[in-house]
Amino acid sequence: MNITKILSEFIVETNFQNIPQEVVRIAKEFVLDSIGAQLVGAKEPVSEILKEYMKGDFGSPEAGVVGGGIRASVVNAAFLNGTSNHAPELEACGDFAGSNLLSIIPVALAFGEKLRLSGKKVLESIIVGFEIQGKMGLGTTPGSHDKGWCSISLHGTMGATVTAAKMLGLDVYKTRMAMGIAASQAGGLMRHVGTMAHLLEGGLGCRNGILAAVLAKMGLTASDDILDGRSNFWEVYVGEGRYDPEKMIKDLGKPFYLVSPGTMLKKYPCCTFTHHGLDAILELINKHNLNYEDIMSVEVGVTPFIKNALVGGPDPKSGDMGRFSLEHCLASAIVDKNVAFESFRDEKVLSTKLKEARKKIIVTVHPEWPSGRSNLSIPVIIKLKNGEELKNKVEKVKGTIDLPMSREEQIERYWGFAKPFLSSGQIERSAKLILNLDELKDIEEVMNIVTFGPKSPFAMEEG
Repeated sequence: MNITKILSEFIVETNFQNIPQEVVRIAKEFVLDSIGAQLVGAKEPVSEILKEYMKGDFGSPEAGVVGGGIRASVVNAAFLNGTSNHAPELEACGDFAGSNLLSIIPVALAFGEKLRLSGKKVLESIIVGFEIQGKMGLGTTPGSHDKGWCSISLHGTMGATVTAAKMLGLDVYKTRMAMGIAASQAGGLMRHVGTMAHLLEGGLGCRNGILAAVLAKMGLTASDDILDGRSNFWEVYVGEGRYDPEKMIKDLGKPFYLVSPGTMLKKYPCCTFTHHGLDAILELINKHNLNYEDIMSVEVGVTPFIKNALVGGPDPKSGDMGRFSLEHCLASAIVDKNVAFESFRDEKVLSTKLKEARKKIIVTVHPEWPSGRSNLSIPVIIKLKNGEELKNKVEKVKGTIDLPMSREEQIERYWGFAKPFLSSGQIERSAKLILNLDELKDIEEVMNIVTFGPKSPFAMEEG
């Protein structure tokens, strides 16, 4: 059994006509959310630093830098857009850390623009890329990244490579070559969580995936069975006995990963593992119309898994680290009655008000509770200064497979993301184009709008 060959054959043989419309619908919604996140992330410090680094050397103007007002080479555009996509910590998250389209959609949009591909081809490549990435992830043992590698960039590089290979129309042999080349570029470290380097890793996966596919097309060779045999890709990174090749090829496209087990849209711009606690505390605040001054303390219980994942701790030193601090996220909720992008600006995280508020958050670890991704709920107890106690526990958060956002909620969310960068007419037009992507002959118009905003040749007049 040659896993590399079997996966490559599925990649080459699957086309838009084989994909159920439900899968296509979900993919379009993730494209909408990804572009919104890229617009927001384009103004984050990590993206600004990357643009400054590339200044004067963006390469041939092949694809748009979303929210950047410039075109760059397809590799640089995907690199920047992938980094921007990760910057606001809004990437989807599912059954494993790499179960998101963070390094797939920016690749598909950049290549789609350069190659003037149809919306159907763009969607086809996204769906196939995520199918392979997702099934690879399901075939690895939960917690296998405890060796210290980051599965977002490891799985993401493979997903990006498959997406690019599909867009380039590589045959089975060259698709195998592309995965082999990608294996030498995949990486990422958990130690970087809470820093800009962690955000950069999403962009690196995009860049490396395109590079692998392009070089394979040009004839560069690599191991043609990188996922098989001794010292294969997964054995090296995950460890012997901690991956199951048969799970990686079982039921490919039956159903597609986007449908089951699926992935989620993040409600808040911070680590997924804070979301159950945030929903629980905000429900209490809104229900009882609480003010910060009313609250004496907030007690929360977490599993060891959640505690270990939230590396920001009670005293984060930056906005990036604040996104991984349960104390900061909950403190922001009781101070502002909301958790938004502004909650994670450096000046906000370092403010006296938030430092004081974080002292009110008491986190207790419960090693006796079932741990892992199957138990992410965070029981919350708010103790008021008048002696009253309010309790809440949320089992399902909005955006998950079990509690999805409606189409109307997704469009409203996109408006919130895009409003600082696009005109109202452009937001409406771009959303319509994205949600009808499968009807477009090419994606030039939508990419021009989200790249150049009011300066786009497709600028929309108001009124």
